[in-house]
Amino acid sequence: MLARKAGYYNYQNQGTRTIAVHYTGDAAYGTRAEERKFSQVLWKTFALIAIIGILLLAHVAISAAAANSGYNLMREKQQVQQFYRENVDLRLDIAKMESPDRIYSTATQKLGMVAPGQVLYGPSYAKSSVGKHAGK
Repeated sequence: MLARKAGYYNYQNQGTRTIAVHYTGDAAYGTRAEERKFSQVLWKTFALIAIIGILLLAHVAISAAAANSGYNLMREKQQVQQFYRENVDLRLDIAKMESPDRIYSTATQKLGMVAPGQVLYGPSYAKSSVGKHAGK
């Protein structure tokens, strides 16, 4: 059945009686109050859907940031382990370089130094006393 627009319609009942009816809305929507209520419910529904969508996007963004932080943390831990291994290797190299045998062999072979045949140790004041006696 088709509905007509709002307005006054005169209905006659067997030609003796005339009835005036005020028709304010379409049959599908009802009265203005019902239309307003429907509009409010519709806007509230859209607002709720928008809020839920925003919260879901925020959740996804936070989850992505947490995953990215986890990957960065793992990369930093691997880098720390690599630096630790390099540090151990360098300490081993330092220990090898400081060994007396290595120092002796490098001094004699590469630098052409000669080890002294005899080392004399004496009191430290012996040289200073000779100089004092020579001046008297």
